[in-house]
Amino acid sequence: MENPSFDLVRQILRSPLFLQQSLDQQQATLDKILETGEITREELFRIISEEAGNQQAENKEIIPEEVREIAHNLETLDYNTFLTFIVRGQLKGKNLISLCNVSKKLRDYCNRGFQPLTSQGIAYGAVHDQYLFRLLLDKRGIPIPQGKSPKQVYIEKLVGGRVFSFGPNLHGQLGLEPENSTVPGLIDLKDRSSPTVIPNLENIIQVSAGGAHSLCLDMNGQVWSFGLNNKGQLGLGHQQNMDIPIMIVDLPEIIQVSAGNGHSLCLDSQGRIWAFGSNEFGQLGVGGLAELQIPTLIPNFRNIIQISAGNRHSLCLDRDGRVWGFGLNDRGQLGLGDNSVKLVPTLNPTLENTVEISCGTEYSLCLDRYGKVWGFGRNDFGQLGLDDLNDRNLPVMSDRFEKIVQISAGAYHSIALDYKGRIWVFGNNSYGQLGLGNISDRQRAVLNPTLINISQVSAGGYHSMCLSNRDFVVVFGNTEHGVLGIGDGATRTPAISIPTIIPNFKGILQVSCGINHSLCIQRPK
Repeated sequence: MENPSFDLVRQILRSPLFLQQSLDQQQATLDKILETGEITREELFRIISEEAGNQQAENKEIIPEEVREIAHNLETLDYNTFLTFIVRGQLKGKNLISLCNVSKKLRDYCNRGFQPLTSQGIAYGAVHDQYLFRLLLDKRGIPIPQGKSPKQVYIEKLVGGRVFSFGPNLHGQLGLEPENSTVPGLIDLKDRSSPTVIPNLENIIQVSAGGAHSLCLDMNGQVWSFGLNNKGQLGLGHQQNMDIPIMIVDLPEIIQVSAGNGHSLCLDSQGRIWAFGSNEFGQLGVGGLAELQIPTLIPNFRNIIQISAGNRHSLCLDRDGRVWGFGLNDRGQLGLGDNSVKLVPTLNPTLENTVEISCGTEYSLCLDRYGKVWGFGRNDFGQLGLDDLNDRNLPVMSDRFEKIVQISAGAYHSIALDYKGRIWVFGNNSYGQLGLGNISDRQRAVLNPTLINISQVSAGGYHSMCLSNRDFVVVFGNTEHGVLGIGDGATRTPAISIPTIIPNFKGILQVSCGINHSLCIQRPK
């Protein structure tokens, strides 16, 4: 009979809490297991080896036969010819990643570095690791963030994966087919308290959860929408809700999507913006107040690299680091020094060197190239992080932190991620959405002491999601309708204020919090 302690050890090795530890911390945990005397060192090593083998088997990919055939032919090529073949787009996306698993030679080809040579053949400068993936990303103008490998960025931005959704589904915003799909006309509007895969939606590289609708962008630049459509925010030419993803046909190649409360923005590969949905305050930026049910190009406006749709206002970032705003401005959320509605994109006169924008509910955050955060708009919960409750109609820099690499504005709370993988939180905390173990609001940014090694953050209505650099998801805040994705048991408690890992949910590429629902992309297996 096997030692009962073995099962406990296996549970520890599979635990997300163990997997997120550093190697030194993991070693300390293993030493404590050995100190109990319940298991020998040899037995522990055997279990570790078994678990490693099981993990490898779980992640083993089924490689299409046609990819194997191409790989067999590519093995005869020299490196430069192979490089040319790939860069010309003759093998890309998931198939290219599969190629790395076919043979050692091709894996080495894909991961080979490159160092510039002088005319005399002497190496100089830094070695460009994973040169092939760098070339492919440069070709699409996609930067490689600090701390990420080119291959990892390629998978995130150009390969994508499957979409999982959870939370309320009253309007079909989770995009799920009926469990009994054999019954014609049956729709599925049941809430989900655990991550549930959206069928027939693959190769998704970005998701955006809005008020009660969702947008998904695939690797081919096509946009899929589902959920509430009372204002035409799905861009389908009508106002009928959709409970399964429908592709928007009236769009060119899109590189980014943003779902607001009742409107949507799409950024195309030429730096132009397509807008649709609610427009009662000019949040579509097309020069009028008419609702638009099909994607409409914002005229005479291009060179945009990022978009953000808020409650009833929008921000855009151009190639020169300048910020443009349009829509409702009653709380100063456009940061223009006044409180008047703007029907067309209007340049912010004070912001420069901006690298990221994020719209919340009647407020906005901007991040500059120096890692400083600027806030403007509504501030009644301290969501601007300025140590007071006064609204601002001009951008004001927070002096609480620096070296921030990502920002996220929620309904009334904010999250900032610093270069060390730590998160700073401020604003409304009525459901514990700041993850501090209590429900007290914060007017000034506070470092969350329990979260480390975070690579991405997303602030929703009254909940938050953080993506670990080990590809699992940490959640906290409101639990109603299963919006945290941690199971039915959690919904009996109105709030969870301590960061909690979504169980059995790994390999995540991106997270997005809506007002009341959540979306995640999981890398392909």
